[in-house]
Amino acid sequence: MIARRALLLPAIAFALVLGMGAGGAFSQTETTTIRIASTPIDIGAEVYYAQALGYFKAAGLDVQIQSIDNGAAIAAAIAGGAADIGQSNVVSIATAYEKKLPFVVIAPAGAYNSASPTTVMIALADAPFKTPKDLEGKTIVTNGILNIGQIGGDAWLDKNGVNWRGVRWIEVPTGATAAALINHRVDLAVLSEPTVGAALATGKFRIFAAPYDAIGKRWQIGAWFTTKAWVAAHPDAAKKFVAVMQQTARWANAHHTESLQILRDVSKADFPSTMHRATYGEQLDAALFQPVIDNSAKYGALSASFPAAELFASDK
Repeated sequence: MIARRALLLPAIAFALVLGMGAGGAFSQTETTTIRIASTPIDIGAEVYYAQALGYFKAAGLDVQIQSIDNGAAIAAAIAGGAADIGQSNVVSIATAYEKKLPFVVIAPAGAYNSASPTTVMIALADAPFKTPKDLEGKTIVTNGILNIGQIGGDAWLDKNGVNWRGVRWIEVPTGATAAALINHRVDLAVLSEPTVGAALATGKFRIFAAPYDAIGKRWQIGAWFTTKAWVAAHPDAAKKFVAVMQQTARWANAHHTESLQILRDVSKADFPSTMHRATYGEQLDAALFQPVIDNSAKYGALSASFPAAELFASDK
């Protein structure tokens, strides 16, 4: 058994991190610098919105944002001390937790909603694939092996009667995915917004499936996490960050037009206004994390499932 309880925060740190509601007054007696790492896609864009809207500055936080392509690399940055807080998908966080890395989830990031899928499986517009069975033996690209894209893809293949173990997965950086498809080095790709919206706008690709539906209609894709040591050393900064994420989630969920413009400015890309947008969680909810952990265990990213609440800070 993995000593998961050893990773939980003591009661005092938990109270400090989670006890302040969004919209509360911030103490600005000093400015704290926080290095934040996030994937440069919609589900991890809250920090860019908060920066542009001045929320971090108002909270007395000097935030330095690093864009990293996948969740596993972000987890490595947090573990190695190259960043203080990271946004990663739940698979990466749970995998690191199983390996006894002292990570703790402090706030939700983007969530999956089947009514507006922000991650899809795409193929070339003229690709011959028509049914799930046509994918047997094919090669699918994702930005991280045994990560959320592959887990969701395997779950969808399995649910649709495909021998998921016979499908080959390879890892390619998000920015190189379109070229890999066009050059026929891969057959399909699991891709997320805003990149997928830009790809579809070229007319060269089509959506083949919404694989994340196999995990559930609504569940948590990503979360903001750090180490218990960082929270213990910076409790005031941690509680301010959590409050800013709550404030930003409420704003972003209600201001898609404005948030998209910020995303365009940050990425220097003209993402289409028709692309599906992330829904950001405002409170931690273990029920939205559990399907990811269960499927990660079923499809090989974890050795066994465990209660999602064990990822969160706790006063127990």
